[in-house]
Amino acid sequence: MPSVLGFLGHREPVFGFGKNVFAKSVENWAVNYYGGFQFFQGDYLLQLNNATAAALYNFKTDPLLKNNLLGTAPGKVKAMEQFLKAFIQQYHNRLIQNRLLPPAP
Repeated sequence: MPSVLGFLGHREPVFGFGKNVFAKSVENWAVNYYGGFQFFQGDYLLQLNNATAAALYNFKTDPLLKNNLLGTAPGKVKAMEQFLKAFIQQYHNRLIQNRLLPPAP
């Protein structure tokens, strides 16, 4: 939704689970779920399995995801894991409370 609104020229703040991919000043990241959560941020991919970090890859230099960096970059894992868990919690809380959309004016 933020990308569509940005493309259409909407300039007001928007709450959405995503970002405007056309914005130049925003760091690239994405979250998806495929048997577990995956969080892409910059050059890295963090995979969670049952709320525990299972793998960290530099997908730009390792596109086949063969070199798990989990034990070699604990600071990166912790920062990415905290962001992803906060994102998941925010989504679940808003889903439970029926607040995925902003209140109507």
